[in-house]
Order: sequence, then structure tokens, then C-alpha cells
Amino acid sequence: MTQSFSLFATAGYFNSKFKVRSKYEQNNSAQYTAGDYRENGASFGFGASYALNQNWQLSGEFQYFDQGDDKSEALTAAISYRF
Repeated sequence: MTQSFSLFATAGYFNSKFKVRSKYEQNNSAQYTAGDYRENGASFGFGASYALNQNWQLSGEFQYFDQGDDKSEALTAAISYRF
């Protein structure tokens, strides 16, 4: 768009692994559950960045993750320094 302002789009594939632990009360005793999970699928997004000067940049991005029956979205804001 300009030398300081730019728009961008992303598309790709993600593969993530995470652990979930939970605790709940049942019959006056604590119950614990845990599990390891993997998610993968297509992702895409778009964003904008603005160069404050030669080294500092502000950016924001929206990403969408398709996990089959589940969908996730992420919104990020960043301040970056280039060396």
C-alpha cells in the first residue's frame, strides 16, 4: 500500500500437540482427568503492519484454524523490532 503500511494474507497447515488437566468435585472427593491431544488442519488469516521507523513495526493479524468439527480463531497484536 505504502512504504510504511502493508496488508498481508496467510494460508497453511498447522499441527499442534497439547496436554489438558482438570480437577472437579464429585461425591465430596476431588477427581482428576488428564489427556494428550493433537489437532491439525488448514489455517488462513490476514493482517496489516505499519513501520514506525526503520526498526520498529506494529502489526495485527486474524487467523482461522479449521480442525474438522471444531473451529478456532486467534487475534494477535504485536510490536516488533528488526535488527
